[in-house]
Amino acid sequence: MHRSFLLAVILFSSGQSFASPVSMLCNTSSDNNETYEFEVTADEKTHNIAHKGKSEGGRVFSTDGVFSVGELSYKDVRCSSGACFIDQFTINRVDLSVMHLWKGEAVDKSLGVAPREIIRRGSCTIIDVPERKF
Repeated sequence: MHRSFLLAVILFSSGQSFASPVSMLCNTSSDNNETYEFEVTADEKTHNIAHKGKSEGGRVFSTDGVFSVGELSYKDVRCSSGACFIDQFTINRVDLSVMHLWKGEAVDKSLGVAPREIIRRGSCTIIDVPERKF
């Protein structure tokens, strides 16, 4: 009896443990003082990331995130009118520091338009989400 109970405890406790979804408010700035503020909700269980840019021109999107022991990474790629834009975010899960890499480049390299890259660094704070009815 005791051995069966111990085996059941080991089997049911050996699965991966996931935290509840976490919402954060993040502020970043580049060397040129270009700032970007955003909210992100990360759900490790479903790997879903909900991103809401709060700065002017901020984008709203949902994507899959990559969760590791030390960091969370996700990105948004969009192409239109002959150009592609990439927003890549990496949040440190220990100190909540964040890096935002923005890249823009022409799809047609023969146009001679140089790619542009901006790196912003900053920090996030965990925020409470108001109770919802649905």
